[in-house]
Amino acid sequence: MAISTPPFSHQALVHVSTAYSNCHLPEVEETLYPPPAPPKRILELTEWMDDATLDSLTPWLLGRRPNTYTYTKALAEQLLVEEAAEQRGLPIAIVRPSIVTAAWREPFPGWVDNINGPTSLVVASGKGMLRTMLFDSAAVADLIPVDMVINLMVTVAWHTATTRPQSIPIYNCTSGTLNSIKWGDIERLVFPLNLHYPSLQVFRYPGGNFKESRILNNLCTFFDHMVPAYASDAMMRLLGKKPM
Repeated sequence: MAISTPPFSHQALVHVSTAYSNCHLPEVEETLYPPPAPPKRILELTEWMDDATLDSLTPWLLGRRPNTYTYTKALAEQLLVEEAAEQRGLPIAIVRPSIVTAAWREPFPGWVDNINGPTSLVVASGKGMLRTMLFDSAAVADLIPVDMVINLMVTVAWHTATTRPQSIPIYNCTSGTLNSIKWGDIERLVFPLNLHYPSLQVFRYPGGNFKESRILNNLCTFFDHMVPAYASDAMMRLLGKKPM
């Protein structure tokens, strides 16, 4: 005898966007902003336009947005609004986290399951592969622990399902000016820890530093990144192995 599962009494959809979907604005409030373009029109472009033409149009499409990531995140928010208008009945909310990083407390401090975002900087510098990077030492690194983001998403799902708001609520999940950390602080804290807790897969001895001069960074990128990389590939080929 088959047992049917009763429908959920409360349902909600929580869409995870990004705090940088409207980063071209000086201040980003918890509200929906006009999209940079009609999302479905952009989707239509990708269906018939070749890659070369799309690449040439990209700077014009981006406008004041810095990259396609923030651009498409803004499109996704608008697409969600349009689909919600057509599929009425399901309460929807949007969560906008900033730079998601390792856990604060749950499941344990420092937990992370990928090497994306800031984690990749720590891993790459610990292996000696990242030795220079262009940055603004005084800029705030708006990091937010992953468990704080997940806790907010769970809470938002419950609240949205039980209150069933008529409009789509927005929740910015960022650290902002609260206990903020600068990119210069990350360099100061991470580099010594890479030496104190060395990686088991060191490519080169960890070293280098981040740069605020674009010219100096380009020079160091050539000598500290490209030259060692080509030399390593040449050595692998001489040994009959696959280049990195």
